[in-house]
Order: sequence, then structure tokens, then C-alpha cells
Amino acid sequence: MTFVKVKNVYVLSVLILDMIGFVFSGCTSSRLNLIDNGTFYLEQEPSSNISIFRVHAYLDGDELVINGRVKRRCASFIGVGGHIDIAIVSPEGEILEQVSTFYIPRIIPRKRAGLMSGSHFEVRLPAVPPAGSTIRVKFHRAVKSRGEAFDCRKNAAGSF
Repeated sequence: MTFVKVKNVYVLSVLILDMIGFVFSGCTSSRLNLIDNGTFYLEQEPSSNISIFRVHAYLDGDELVINGRVKRRCASFIGVGGHIDIAIVSPEGEILEQVSTFYIPRIIPRKRAGLMSGSHFEVRLPAVPPAGSTIRVKFHRAVKSRGEAFDCRKNAAGSF
């Protein structure tokens, strides 16, 4: 009889610790998407070959992190010869920041099931723009650099 009581206490304590861990991990890993809550606006210019989706912007300390996913619109297009251009535009229409980044993997996988299909991209900006700014995102076919984040010198997102 004593063994059953000890076993029940053990199981109950493990369950409580698991629930506490789950609650705290959920609190630390959830990030407020500043596009969804209206702090920033999102503009995307469509491409005939690439679809950009699930774009998020959130704060990580003093940095603004922008990430998203890209997938093929056309099965024959592999998407190697391009990158993602991002421009931050102030509420007054002034371009505050322009950056380019590659998506990973560089060859966009063929259709896969689920939310994680395609490739992904992410940039970190050291300054947080004012509320009401617009984040412009565009696929740009030209590519000249091999770094993860670079200035392609002809940022397509800055000139919608």
C-alpha cells in the first residue's frame, strides 16, 4: 500500500514539474508579431515565380528581427538566382533601411506538406523603426554576393 502512495506522489510531482516547464517555455518562446498587432505594415510585391509568406517582425532585445518563408509558384523554377530585398519605410515615406538576404536552402524545395514548406529568410536590424513604418519585402532575381545579409546595390523593395 505504501508503494502505491509513493508512486502516485512521484507521478503527480513529475506532472506538475512538466506543466510548469511547459508554461515557462511557452512564455519565453512566444514573440509578438509587430505586423499582426498593427505596429508595422507589410507590403509585398508579387513575383511570378516566388511566393513570400508568413512574414513576421518582432523585437529581440534592441534588434528588429524580420523573417519569413518563400516557396515556388512554378514547379520548374528552382529559385537559385535570387534573394529577398527588404526596405523599412517611415510613416512619412522616407526609406530608413534597406537590406538584402538569401533564403535557405538556396534551392527552394519542391512542394512539401505542412506550414514549413519552402525556404526561409531572416534579417536582424540594429535599430527599431517608429510605429507606423512599413516593411516592404520583395523577391529579387539578381544576385552578386555570397554572404547571408548584404547590400545588393539595387534593392528592389525600396522602389515599389
